[in-house]
Amino acid sequence: EVHVCVDVGSLFVQVRDDGHGVPTLDVPLLGERYATSKYGVETLGSRGEALCSIARSSVVEILTHAQGEVITNQKLIRGGRVVSCGVSPEPRALGTTVTVRDLWFNQPVRQKLL
Repeated sequence: EVHVCVDVGSLFVQVRDDGHGVPTLDVPLLGERYATSKYGVETLGSRGEALCSIARSSVVEILTHAQGEVITNQKLIRGGRVVSCGVSPEPRALGTTVTVRDLWFNQPVRQKLL
């Protein structure tokens, strides 16, 4: 099941699923260029290219709990740069949550068009 939450006024988008999650070893690849074929998981739909583009022009937080693992992993990317990547202090159920904030924060001309 997939849930989508959008707040246009605050430039906030969140997508949550209750899928298999992303294995710990694959979390560092999330949001990276050309990482699509490197994921070791089956995907339905977006396979990474869009996530990389979005992460370059916003703040992206990814929380994921993979099947068979006891921890929740987190990756935070701001303007294409990894701020943090590791075990999340905030547990979540099986699946993945991708949160996008401050879209185009580093591109004021585009942000003005909203």
